[in-house]
Parts: sequence; structure tokens; C-alpha cells
Amino acid sequence: GAMKQLGLQPDAQCFNKVLACCARARLPELADEWLDKMEAAGVPPNLVSYSTTIAAYAKTAQPDEAAAVLRRMTARGIAPDTILLNQLLESLVRASRPAQAAALLSRFRRGELGPPPDCCSYTIVLSALAREGGRG
Repeated sequence: GAMKQLGLQPDAQCFNKVLACCARARLPELADEWLDKMEAAGVPPNLVSYSTTIAAYAKTAQPDEAAAVLRRMTARGIAPDTILLNQLLESLVRASRPAQAAALLSRFRRGELGPPPDCCSYTIVLSALAREGGRG
């Protein structure tokens, strides 16, 4: 592209802007492709890169794909933060899987997934369980 012709190499911030556009457009698969392009360009994805891709999958109710990105991230030695884990909870809720979100929150509380949950974590899960209970 034009950047290469000018001898410019995109950095993580540049790639993260592209990932954010993919997430905003609800195109998680495209974000995932850009993660691959980022690595191929020799630019290691960072927490923001992975979190943005997970957010894209969360917005489109694809929790299994979001979890796959998390596994990819942790395999590279990057620990999740509370915001990222809340996105995973949100992805399960959007996929109508509140019981799985509650189970994930329990793992989160036991310290199995990194940082402790915050008030948003509880709100995401409790609101979903309340809605689910109202349907029965």
C-alpha cells in the first residue's frame, strides 16, 4: 500500500485504530483477520488489540469466538483485564447464555481468570439472570 511505498511501517496504534473500526462496524471476523495481518507485519498485538477484537465478537453475540481470541491472547503471555473479561460476560449474555455468564463470573471471583470482577461484571450477569427469570 501507500505506507510501504513511503517506507512507513504501521505500529500497534495504527493497527488498533483499524481494529476499532472493525468493531464499530460489527465486523469481528475482519478484526480477527487484521490481528493476523498485524502479526504478519511483525507488530505484536497488545491488550488493546485483543480487547477490541473480543468487543467486536461480544457486540455480535459470538462468545465462543471471543473466548478463542482470549485463548490466543493468553497463549502469547498477555493477561486479561477486567474490561476484557466484562466483554466476555457481555458476549455470553447477548448470546442468551446467562447461566454460562454466571459460571464465568464465579471463575472470575475465584481468581482463575486474572483480575477480580468489578461492579459492571455483577451488573451484566445479574441483569441477564433477572431478565431470564422474568421470562420463566
